[in-house]
Amino acid sequence: MVELANCSSPCSCLIQKNKTGISTPVKFSPSTNPTTTGSVTLENLQSYTVYSLEMTCSQVTNIATLVVRTDVFRPSPPRNFEVQLNGHHLELKWKPPNIPHGPINDYRVTIDGIEIKPPLNNNALFYRMNKDYMLGTTNKISIIACNIDAQDRILCSNSKDSEISYFNTNNSTNPNISTTKSSLTNNIMLNTPPNG
Repeated sequence: MVELANCSSPCSCLIQKNKTGISTPVKFSPSTNPTTTGSVTLENLQSYTVYSLEMTCSQVTNIATLVVRTDVFRPSPPRNFEVQLNGHHLELKWKPPNIPHGPINDYRVTIDGIEIKPPLNNNALFYRMNKDYMLGTTNKISIIACNIDAQDRILCSNSKDSEISYFNTNNSTNPNISTTKSSLTNNIMLNTPPNG
């Protein structure tokens, strides 16, 4: 919100974003505060983006310039999420989100509905499960990326977008047999053929 003084009623304002040369009309809201005339609210801004704003209003000779960065938002899911059986342990790996909407704060792994604590730091792209994988059991595993906004709210990607159901009856550790990948919209179950 940009506060505005010295613009007599009715006041109309134009905003130019990032010196594009394109001015957009914005809605003026009169103020109940006696020290300001009112304010304008900008909508449809991109998250975690620096904006240089120039505001010109009717009957005001000054052009107000303001540089602001919008707050972070919920990131897209981690990319290329894979689960692989290596020896007796499941290993998870992924790549950062395509659209982080800010600096990623942490990654959170959930296995069969239980979140691994503490969350993994923001540069972690790998996790190895501590307990042995039991052949013939299904593990539902998800990874989410999280940001923390200016109000200290935790905003995370949707866990359903990076969820894998891992199932293996084969004790081979060949990555071509025991690896499964997630897609953004599907859960994938891996059923490996018996040894032979």
